Amino acid sequence: MPSQSTSSRHRTKPWVRRRRILLSTVAAFLLLPAMFLIATLHFSEKRYEAQLNVIRASGFPVTAGELQDWKVPESTRPDAEPLKPPIQDADTLKDTAELDAATVYGNVLEEITARSGDPELPDISGLLELLDKNGELSEAELADLRRLLQANNAQLQLLIDAAEKLIGRFPLDYSKGFAMELSHLAKLRQAARLLRGVAYAAALDNNPELACRAVMAGLAFNRPLEQEPILISQLVRWAVNGIMINTLGDTLGRTDYTDAQLAQLQRALAAGHDPMALRNALVSERVFGIWAYDNISGTLNSVGLLRDYPLPGAVSALAQAANAVGLYDTDRNTFLDIMDRMIQASTLPYTESSAIIQSLSPQTGSRFILPNLNALMFPSLDRMPEAMARNDARITQAATACAIERYRLANGAPPDTLTALVPAYLPAPPMDPFDSQPMRYRREGTAYTLYSVNVDGVDGGGVAGENAREGDLVFTRRP
Repeated sequence: MPSQSTSSRHRTKPWVRRRRILLSTVAAFLLLPAMFLIATLHFSEKRYEAQLNVIRASGFPVTAGELQDWKVPESTRPDAEPLKPPIQDADTLKDTAELDAATVYGNVLEEITARSGDPELPDISGLLELLDKNGELSEAELADLRRLLQANNAQLQLLIDAAEKLIGRFPLDYSKGFAMELSHLAKLRQAARLLRGVAYAAALDNNPELACRAVMAGLAFNRPLEQEPILISQLVRWAVNGIMINTLGDTLGRTDYTDAQLAQLQRALAAGHDPMALRNALVSERVFGIWAYDNISGTLNSVGLLRDYPLPGAVSALAQAANAVGLYDTDRNTFLDIMDRMIQASTLPYTESSAIIQSLSPQTGSRFILPNLNALMFPSLDRMPEAMARNDARITQAATACAIERYRLANGAPPDTLTALVPAYLPAPPMDPFDSQPMRYRREGTAYTLYSVNVDGVDGGGVAGENAREGDLVFTRRP
């Protein structure tokens, strides 16, 4: 029987060839998407690194560590200068003890907070609500206020003295991102309310020195908070400003401030203008957003975004896996692009910055399964220009009121127009940030009203609304 040749024995059978082709095709189909995914992730990471390098090149932080060490830039704005005479630099402030102001605040606020839960003491918030509603406190309410102030006398004196100390900073851990603890903020608001009570009682006792020092102490809370470029910290700073502006309104007409005291208050109030506050806060929000995208699972759990999901643990793991394969890259790039545009818009006049930031916020969209981090981060931003403009308007009114009182001391009556304050008490007439027009002023005998058109831009004749977004923003000096 003839033997087969070598080539015949090794000839590949057709079905084997077909199987190899099939396996090669399947392997290609499996490998190509993987290669495409790897290439996409590579180029996405390259773009991400380039974006971060551009941010750093602009002098802004990217990581929590960089934010921790970031020195918040000093603010300058020409249109704020008329109400911002020079004040002492922080490094030249009188240091009356070893501890800086922020350290003193931290120690004292703990004691005040602990005492605030005492059921035997009246509630300062309730007393101030009565003061706002009725314009004064009854004898019984005033007695309650004095009892509360006496219980906190030692701590309040420390807060008043701390206004002359070096500033310092509250110890914050930026590495925690959105989970960072900010317990000092609520305590500062409580302390500001108590200082308002101190000033009101001092004014009734015709003690202008104590009233002035109490207002100055509350305004001094601005200083360490300016070093916290965080949205909530700035909102609290503006709220504290509002409390102290109300305090000034409480005391004018009830005590006789000297020109020197009024000038001191005017400078301190004007220092509350910080046109870079929103920009600096947005810079920090960008850092927190970057941190969130780098730590998606931790972020979702820390901010409670998963509480509405039936299986939060599974959704968290799914989000982490999706981030690992680049499914969140588009969201992250959108976040960085929008934040860059918001930061650029934040230093524009209110009408421009508000319009731009509100137009950007709706671009966050929504998602059915995977949590949308942008939906968490952007909704709180669109009203920030409004909050900043409201602070600027109220600061302008209060500082202008101090200038009017100085004019009154020199001339025996308030001026008929605000231009009479220029240049002796103001370098230029004050402006309303909401419409870039001169602040409205109406004299009523020995009394007067300063008002802003507020967020709606409509001149309501100096009539306040039921809430902060309605009616005009009004500062009234009683007869």
